[in-house]
Amino acid sequence: MPIYPLPLHWACRRSPVGYFIACTLMVVATSGCSDNPLRLPVKGTVTVDGEPLASGQIVLVPLQGTRGPTAGAEIVDGEFSIASSGGPLAGKFRVEVTAAQTTTGRKQADIDFNTGKLEQVEGTRQLLPPRYNSDSELTLEVTSDGPNRFNFELQSH
Repeated sequence: MPIYPLPLHWACRRSPVGYFIACTLMVVATSGCSDNPLRLPVKGTVTVDGEPLASGQIVLVPLQGTRGPTAGAEIVDGEFSIASSGGPLAGKFRVEVTAAQTTTGRKQADIDFNTGKLEQVEGTRQLLPPRYNSDSELTLEVTSDGPNRFNFELQSH
């Protein structure tokens, strides 16, 4: 007697319709496996007023018509790198660059997600104009043939 996965074996004994449904489900379940989109590495530099951005974050948000996840990385000494394992798919993206500075002496309320309690934490302020983050005008296009290296020259004013 042949060995079938339990649902298929059970369906075969019950009726031809059950067998057909079980086979159809197996085909549907495995049909998308080869259509795995390729995530791509992205790297580059960020300068502000001609100097490397000391620290910050960069986020790539897919624009309409581009599939896939948002991707991002830390910026350290003006350099960022997104590995292919967490990279975007090919397409066009809106770029958001943020750089925060702690405001000493000013506290703000924040929720600790581990405890659910409201606590006072040191406040921060955004160092870059909104046209580079919340109202970003920056875009880029990631291509499957690379090299997907981008340089952003930002102005503080």
